[in-house]
Amino acid sequence: MVQLNWIWKDKVINHHHDVPYKVLNKSYTFGDENSWNKIIHGDNLEALKSLLPQYEGKIDIIYIDPPYNTWEEKWVYNDNVNDPKIKKWLWEVVWKEWDDLSRHDKRLCMMYPRLKLLSRLLSDIWTIFISIDDNEQSNLKSLCDEIFWVNNFEWHIHWRRRSNQPNDKTKMIWLVAEHILVYSKNAFKHKKFWIGKIPLTGNYSNPDNDPKWNWISNPWKAAEWRWWTEYSITTPAWKVYTETWYWTKNTFEKYLNEWRVLWTKKWEWIPRIKKYQFESEEEWQCAVNRWTWENFWSNQWATDELKWIFSGTLPFNNPKPTTLIEKIIWLWSIKKDAIVLDSFAWSWTTAHAVLNLNKQDWGNRKFILIELWDYAEEITAERIKRVINWYEYEAKEVEEIACESLTLSKIKNGAELIEEFETIKETNKEKYDKVSIKVEEKSLKVIWEKNIKWFKEGIWWWFDFYELWEPLFIDNEYLNEEVWIDVLRDYIRYTETKSEIQNVESENEHYLGTQFNTDYYFYYKKDGVTILDLNFVSTIPKKGEQMIIYADKCTLSKKFMQEHWIIFKKIPRDITRF
Repeated sequence: MVQLNWIWKDKVINHHHDVPYKVLNKSYTFGDENSWNKIIHGDNLEALKSLLPQYEGKIDIIYIDPPYNTWEEKWVYNDNVNDPKIKKWLWEVVWKEWDDLSRHDKRLCMMYPRLKLLSRLLSDIWTIFISIDDNEQSNLKSLCDEIFWVNNFEWHIHWRRRSNQPNDKTKMIWLVAEHILVYSKNAFKHKKFWIGKIPLTGNYSNPDNDPKWNWISNPWKAAEWRWWTEYSITTPAWKVYTETWYWTKNTFEKYLNEWRVLWTKKWEWIPRIKKYQFESEEEWQCAVNRWTWENFWSNQWATDELKWIFSGTLPFNNPKPTTLIEKIIWLWSIKKDAIVLDSFAWSWTTAHAVLNLNKQDWGNRKFILIELWDYAEEITAERIKRVINWYEYEAKEVEEIACESLTLSKIKNGAELIEEFETIKETNKEKYDKVSIKVEEKSLKVIWEKNIKWFKEGIWWWFDFYELWEPLFIDNEYLNEEVWIDVLRDYIRYTETKSEIQNVESENEHYLGTQFNTDYYFYYKKDGVTILDLNFVSTIPKKGEQMIIYADKCTLSKKFMQEHWIIFKKIPRDITRF
């Protein structure tokens, strides 16, 4: 495989190993303590390292929208590698030579260790999506081929982000589309799910604002007689029909309780069943790599949505559309309890998309978002608080009151027509916010406009807000005594078992839990030296077949430890470093 080289690649190729492991400090919980959704304020390089003990090998879907390196300075965030925090990081890692780097070299130095850490978090069935434009697309593709392996490259999606056609002649070619690189492992091989397919458009709609998304209705009455599905159904008019139906009575009653039964009346009441778009396997088609704004929304729609959420103000320019991220997750989400990570959170569109999907299909997906900037609280977290609760937004209704084609005869009697339309205008001006007379499409029209305030229903969900805190190790060697003992205990649990140990009750305060017939102990005191000896062993109630015990020193003989299946690990030497 051909690999991409750039100036000072050797400075960053193993830098993810040198990133200090910092403790995540929970600032507050918005809602339920057990939400498992996280928003982390801090450098995503350090935050990704902090996620490793709990989430290594567990993230199913990653979507990131890294800076495009376009030298834009007017955004809430600076969209280039000359940003002060990136410059500081480059100075510390690459040292003085960073001034010799081109902006492309700098960006590659910035992205490489972050992508390496992301690769360690991915599960056995994973997909990663990366949005990018033309400036860095080719470099990013080569970088991802190296880190995520070229054989796992699936798609290069072209998404039309603008709904209008630019007509500015200051440039020969205007940017109307962006790229989404897709890498995936095993997700497309999971035959139980329709991965990478989209429903056929045209038939599905949502006239009743069903929270489960678009639907069509299918008849419940069967065309052919089948004795095993013959039963009676009572209509809303209390008339009883005994017919052959498509499925069993229990299934019908289940749909009735889920409010999925529709009653139509022509000559008689006939039950029909709602069929949701995400259930329609036989009517799906393979997704293609050209995504239109009509199906995946545009940046303008995303801007309008953000304005609605923030009561008419726009706190963040050029957000990604919720529908775009929503469909990305839905198309590749093999399981409804998938963990979704976005380490360049910006305006938190990814979390909004996860919540929308959970509401539509009763899923239990979790999100983890990381944001470097200080607006992580005032914009990022605030957006999702409003989405979880409810928010109001204003829309504008526009309709024609009157319309007359401007034929020659009408033009000759123009004064009478104008007078007639002025009367219509005066008559209706009190009913609407604005009434105007316009000439459009060779017609004279009276147009009314009305501002309407809508209330968006909330989505029941919660999240925890974290700040990056102290490093766990000082100089990657000594334990930081400022770190809480509970954090150290959790760290040992995760590094030893790669999972959470539920059972931690014991007479011994140093007991961590038992997994796979192995007992874990963390014998540590901040103000003293701990010794694994016969006195300590006598305090241990035997549970598993084997014991792994962390301590500062050990005076037990090798023979004694072998006979009693004890493994000693020295603090801090034998504590795993990520």
